[in-house]
Amino acid sequence: MNRKKFLQSLAVLPLAGVAMKLSDLSKVTDSLGSTEQMPVLFLGMVAR
Repeated sequence: MNRKKFLQSLAVLPLAGVAMKLSDLSKVTDSLGSTEQMPVLFLGMVAR
């Protein structure tokens, strides 16, 4: 999976959460094969 397609998939994910149940999301991802590992970027706030 290339980076552009991955980012497009992430952009649609919040809308999919509203439209379908969590169990349905699992069914959608089951058909996808494994891919090579990709780096993950976490952005967040530090609790003080």
